[in-house]
Amino acid sequence: MGTYQKRFWQSDGYGMNKTERLGGTYYPYVPDMLCEFELSLNPTCANAVAQAQQALSDLNTQGSLTDTEPLARLLLRAEAVSSSRIEGLEMPASKLMEYEELDRLGVNHRIDATEAQVLGNLHAMISEVDRIASKDSLSLQDMQHLHASLLRRTRYEKLGGVIRTEQNWIGGNRVNPVGAAYVPPEPAEVPLLLEDLVRFINESQLPP
Repeated sequence: MGTYQKRFWQSDGYGMNKTERLGGTYYPYVPDMLCEFELSLNPTCANAVAQAQQALSDLNTQGSLTDTEPLARLLLRAEAVSSSRIEGLEMPASKLMEYEELDRLGVNHRIDATEAQVLGNLHAMISEVDRIASKDSLSLQDMQHLHASLLRRTRYEKLGGVIRTEQNWIGGNRVNPVGAAYVPPEPAEVPLLLEDLVRFINESQLPP
């Protein structure tokens, strides 16, 4: 499922310490194309999938859980809080739901900038998911529009919907990817990988 490329980072001498000023080898990861991947499940795994599908079918026809909206609502808000935390925005899910209910009731309340951004992220996620779900197929432009909506009113707003043209990484130091825990694909690979993802979403015959 993918390969690591070997690349060398040529230092320009910039950095606060010796490690940051040094160049060195780093390893961008390139995943396999989804549309070219032949999925083969071993018997144990295939049986587990079949049992899960049957259980879902039984729940739909026989289950007593007739209204899943409250559960879906809670899960969506928990996801919004977790996604916002990645951007350094902290807000308890309980507080988020409290503010939403106050808004629904028309009760004035005070929120700080962080809370306003998390609420904005949630509303953008809900509206974009509803918009995309109503379409027959997904496009790369839809994904970019969704990304732009999620970053609106954050400090990364200018990057919303933009396909990156620079190398990024996780871990290591601030200046270069040498020693990073994970280096995503090189910028030149990203457009093709995104198109592959969109095509897979639209054409895959695999069960959800």
